[in-house]
Amino acid sequence: MRAEYRWFVFCGLLASAEGVAFAIPFMADAWPFVALLCAIAGLFAFGRISRMWLCVFVALAGFSLAWQTQSSKESSIRALLRSGREGPIVAVFEIPEGVQVKLSESKTREYRAVFNSTLKGVDVSVNLFIPEGCDLPRAGERWECAGRLHVRPGKGVFSRHSFFVRGKESFARRIGLGNPFFLERWLGRARNCLSEKLAAGLDSQRREVALMRAMLLGERSKIDRGLRESFVASGTVHLFAISGLHVFIVTHIFAVFLQILCLPWRLRAAVLILAIWFYVFITGCAPSSLRAGLMASLYCLAGVFGRKGEALTSWAQAFAIIHVVKPESLMNIGSVLSFAVMLGLVLWRRVAGNFRNWFALNIVPGFVAWAFGAPFVAVFFAVVTPGGILANLLAVPMAVVAVTFSAAGAFTGLLSDSLASLFNTIAFMATSLMVAVAELVGSFPWSNFQVQAWSFADCCVWYAVLSVVFMAVYHISVREERL
Repeated sequence: MRAEYRWFVFCGLLASAEGVAFAIPFMADAWPFVALLCAIAGLFAFGRISRMWLCVFVALAGFSLAWQTQSSKESSIRALLRSGREGPIVAVFEIPEGVQVKLSESKTREYRAVFNSTLKGVDVSVNLFIPEGCDLPRAGERWECAGRLHVRPGKGVFSRHSFFVRGKESFARRIGLGNPFFLERWLGRARNCLSEKLAAGLDSQRREVALMRAMLLGERSKIDRGLRESFVASGTVHLFAISGLHVFIVTHIFAVFLQILCLPWRLRAAVLILAIWFYVFITGCAPSSLRAGLMASLYCLAGVFGRKGEALTSWAQAFAIIHVVKPESLMNIGSVLSFAVMLGLVLWRRVAGNFRNWFALNIVPGFVAWAFGAPFVAVFFAVVTPGGILANLLAVPMAVVAVTFSAAGAFTGLLSDSLASLFNTIAFMATSLMVAVAELVGSFPWSNFQVQAWSFADCCVWYAVLSVVFMAVYHISVREERL
């Protein structure tokens, strides 16, 4: 079996084991015993170099990691609930970018600020209720809060629970600004500089400029709410998140620049890895960008050792690392969608790589991205977005153009404002077309509709049909290469 397929099988075993473990949480406390069995299987696997024992080792590792994470989360929640019975839970939160602040509709005139954070290892949605006339929280500030954790019945330990700062003995007070490290301050200044160059030659107040900044730099807090809803309705909201599409476009731009400098391949690959992580950190280290950055780095790392990178192997290695370090990623819809879409695009490049058809290589990937993510949207949200087929076919190529020229405009703006204005104008035009497509498709009544949540069997049938289609395309591609 080829190495990339072996990695793919191991990822399937790991994900399956973690999924089964999460489905039977009552056995979570048995994780030390399973970890012991995993260690024994590992000795057999690496001592005898047996594929069977290696598969057993991977499966047991998935069970033990998932149950250990489950047990740890349950212990943290129980501790917080016990603490809450004795009095308010006091914690310090740093206000993130994109905090939502709005006037409450209750009789008491007060503002409600909502943002996501963690409380002793538990994911929480923090709700601050602040009387009208008092200072409101702003991004980058640190607030000390006293409140109570609300765990809804039936919600799993990996769900985001609510932390309410309201009522008797509760308080919320600003204790100062965040204290970022030198590197964080430097990255913040670099992000602000690139954001300014991205608007060179354009009206910075236009919503298209805000969208360009969101797609390139992850600044999503200034996107118009109506525009965001149009992208959600058309099934193209994934274009906002800094993910594989954005990371690989920026990586390709850096690669072209380094190739012009005629650097040796190994040095070029090493510099590319540094450039990838510079971009990941400058965009705020969103989980989707971290996953994409890890995959791109693993691909380039092969070049450092004088080997050719293989996209499917890089995908599988990134998947394995993420789900070993953070098994709960399997329960996160953002992570699942990100890996599913990236896998679809990687497989499409493999099966259609021999085509010399511009449509197959540049337009069809938009449909592939929708097809690989649609079942998970139907499972998690019970929504089907047929409008996403048309919207992605048109919007993804425009997003590629917009991100490519936005990046070119932001980086060349450090040297020439006139050149940055030219690139920014092209990016603005592509973004405007993308917005028009999203609003048009989102306005159609059939663009999305509610369905009953898909079952495991429904998803299997869907991906079985996709597999047949991919195999047919592969045979046609091979035949075309021979001709």
